Amino acid sequence: MKSLIFYTFICFFFLACAQVVAPTGGLKDTTPPEVLTISPENLSKNFTSTTIEIEFDEFVRLNQLNDELIVSPPLENKISTKLKGKKLIIELNDTLKENTTYVLNFGNAIVDLNESNQLEDFQYVFSTGPSIDSLSLAGVVFNAFSLAPEKEVLVMLYDDLTNDSVPYLELPKYISRTDDQGKFEITNIAEGNYKLFALQDGNKNYLYDQPVEKIGFFSEPLSITKPIDSIKVHIFEEERSKQFIAKQSIINNNLILSFNEQLDSFSFTGIDTSLRPLLLAYQLSTAKDSALFWWKEVDELKVKMKLSDGVNFTDTINFKIDSLPKKSRLTLESNLAKKHPYYKAIPLKFNRPIKKIDTNYIQLLDSDSTAVEYVLKKDSSNQLLLSLSFKAEEDSSYVIIILPNAFTDIYEQTTDSIIKVIKFDNPSEYGNLTIKVNTNISSIARVIQLTDSKGTLLKEQNLINFKTTFDYLKPGKYRLKLIVDQNNNGKWDTGNYLKNKQAEKVILYDEDINLRSNWDQEIEWILK
Repeated sequence: MKSLIFYTFICFFFLACAQVVAPTGGLKDTTPPEVLTISPENLSKNFTSTTIEIEFDEFVRLNQLNDELIVSPPLENKISTKLKGKKLIIELNDTLKENTTYVLNFGNAIVDLNESNQLEDFQYVFSTGPSIDSLSLAGVVFNAFSLAPEKEVLVMLYDDLTNDSVPYLELPKYISRTDDQGKFEITNIAEGNYKLFALQDGNKNYLYDQPVEKIGFFSEPLSITKPIDSIKVHIFEEERSKQFIAKQSIINNNLILSFNEQLDSFSFTGIDTSLRPLLLAYQLSTAKDSALFWWKEVDELKVKMKLSDGVNFTDTINFKIDSLPKKSRLTLESNLAKKHPYYKAIPLKFNRPIKKIDTNYIQLLDSDSTAVEYVLKKDSSNQLLLSLSFKAEEDSSYVIIILPNAFTDIYEQTTDSIIKVIKFDNPSEYGNLTIKVNTNISSIARVIQLTDSKGTLLKEQNLINFKTTFDYLKPGKYRLKLIVDQNNNGKWDTGNYLKNKQAEKVILYDEDINLRSNWDQEIEWILK
């Protein structure tokens, strides 16, 4: 009896100490949801239902449905969706067109509940008529200037060939969206002729109704009689019909106006106030995308000014002129401590226009503290900039000493004492690149651009006689871009849809150019 009690106690002890542990290990689920049934079934004909039910083999959720879902042709009203168990229930809230094939492309919106595995590019297709349209159109959308692929761009087909306003007012007949590589595909198209548009749709309404939206189009209708899989579309932002001032600001007595686009020149006049007695200096910025004005020291004064480029824009602004703060000194903004290119003059850039120069307060010394003769010139197009040039030795250092009263600005302010070391590099640190363009098309002007490996513009030249040279280049990787300058204005021009004008063509050299120091390289660029 005692042994039975002892045995029972031992069993109870071990059972009480035991813990229930969940199973561990096993492979992570990487399988996307699988469709079990669809009602009405996919590729249904003579479709009349308003509800679609899709059952999956597991629980799912919808991820960014509004961004992923594309319905072609687009519906006037958005579809409604709800999840019930393992079913996705779709309600169509539109009256469907007769004899039309519809495609609901869910993109990557359908994912499983636990691991978010995507059911990629799931499509539900049906026809309200007796047949399913089966033609397709695929291709790539590029930026017209950079030639980089453009993602999240709508590609649309219209069957209305007579109305030029269709992208502004009407929903397309068929629609798709580009992926991260700029690729798109429109499926289930009926045979016919179509207008093709690409649109970077900022407000997601399928209409070209914002001036900053990029657009691309085919100049002629596209005939689709068989599947097409390799078209290219180039999109661009149209030039605005008017030039507007984008921003205005006052820093001390300096009025800065930023423009939406570059200007070659402008005029201005005061409204209710004569500006000339108040104005000390003005100029366009080096980039020609802003204007700078400097005013006399006056008590707070409200001013109204009208600006114009004489052709495209007229704008009116209001601003206040305040007294210049007493401690606002003239300052040298150039950083002269860096190694300077041996072939360039030394730039001296100030924060305000220079009125007077006294070279008795400026001294240039070589490494032996011997005075060096120099020439100091004002820049003809930039009142903030002067250039200091002299005969410099390679791999050498110089010291420039600028004392107060050397430079006096338009407000009679001078700089503090400035001492800067100027270091020059060596010609052997540079290379030269010569480009010979081989083409049988000689009637159109061209602009050739040199960029770095990331596409940043470094230098630009007009291509004369199909040969040009970029000199004084540091070792590294470079790229070339050629602009077919059809109107011979020396720059790239965008297109215009209503004028049926495409953006000027851009051609990229298809290889990186590796340039070495102390080396002259020549390449032949063959254009067909």
